Amino acid sequence: MEVFLSIFQIVLLEIYKFFVSECSNIRYLDLGEVRHPFPGAEICLLNLNEVDYYIEFKYDNIGLAKLIKTQKRIKYIKVEDITNEEREKDDIIKALEEYANLIIYLNLSMQKTFSYLLFPKFVNLQTLKECMYESEIIEKNLTAAIYPKLQILELEYMSIHIAIKIIQNTGGNLWEIKIRTIKITHSREYIQAIYKIVHT
Repeated sequence: MEVFLSIFQIVLLEIYKFFVSECSNIRYLDLGEVRHPFPGAEICLLNLNEVDYYIEFKYDNIGLAKLIKTQKRIKYIKVEDITNEEREKDDIIKALEEYANLIIYLNLSMQKTFSYLLFPKFVNLQTLKECMYESEIIEKNLTAAIYPKLQILELEYMSIHIAIKIIQNTGGNLWEIKIRTIKITHSREYIQAIYKIVHT
């Protein structure tokens, strides 16, 4: 099994290398378990503006972090993380921090945390989709951030209370809100928050 995985990873890396070297107009990149640098990425992927990545292992994806650091146009980020590990200081988070003000679409599906200290830096965010179990640190940083350009908000497994705070911190541009939660509480405040945004 280990031999198969190592061969699979080598083949996958070679495929990515081929596309990087042959395609200069890639705009969307879906990354799974590739954890190696992309030679020439800073030249061949100049038009990249969307990255979708999936984290299953406990170690950092140094290759992806280097790829993100070479880009100047990344606007769309989707992260699926099932490591159940704190990811506040890894290389990917540091790379994203440099371009947080450029990101307009953020889709997070996490079991633990995604360095919520970054959220105040997503000042141009237009779409926020999150599926995760809340905690004090999540609530603190999500609700403290200001989302002046947010248009679409989708939350799953998070309380209505957090949704209310996020809605209140938007600039009145919201036109789509989807909340999927197990516990229905603060429904009156939720409706009032939406009403206030609509009528501002």
